[in-house]
Amino acid sequence: MNSNMPNTAYRMQPPVTVGPAFNVDGVRTRRIFAFCVDFLMILSLIMALFVVAFIFAIPTFGFSFIALFLALPALMPALALLYNGVTVSGPNRATIGMRMFDLKVTRRDGGTPGFLQAAAHAVLFYVPGLVILQPHLFLLLLLLLPTFFEADKRMLHDILLGLVVSRREPFLPYV
Repeated sequence: MNSNMPNTAYRMQPPVTVGPAFNVDGVRTRRIFAFCVDFLMILSLIMALFVVAFIFAIPTFGFSFIALFLALPALMPALALLYNGVTVSGPNRATIGMRMFDLKVTRRDGGTPGFLQAAAHAVLFYVPGLVILQPHLFLLLLLLLPTFFEADKRMLHDILLGLVVSRREPFLPYV
C-alpha cells in the first residue's frame, strides 16, 4: 500500500444536514385544518362500523353491538394508525386532509416515508396530543412550539422521526 494515499475507508463522513428545499409557507395553519378533516375521516370510519354492527345486530341478537363497544377502545387507535400509515406512505405522501390543504409528508432527505414511519408519526402525535395532554389543552401547544423556532416549521414528532410536512408543488396544467 502506498503511504502517500490517504486511507479514507475508516474515516467517518459527516452527516448530510442540507436536504432538499421545502416550501413551508402557511404549513402550520394548513396542518391544523388538515387534522380536523382527518379526524372527521376517522370518525366516519367508526360510524361505518356502527352501521355494519347495527345491520348484524338483529341476526346476532345484539352481540355485534356488544363486540363493537368492547373493541372500540382498541379499534379507534388502530384505525387512526392504519389510516395514517397507508395514506402517508402511499404515492401521494399525504392523508386526505393534507391533500385537501396541499400538504405532503416527506423524509428529511426527500424520500417517501415508509408505513411504520408514517404510523409512528401518528402515534407520536395522537398519544401526547389527545390522551396525555387533554386535561391541560394548553400543553398541546408544546407539540407546536418547535414550529416557531425551526426554519422548516417541523413539529416535535416530525423532528423525532426525521420528517417534513411541506406544501405540495403547484399544479401545472398541460398547455
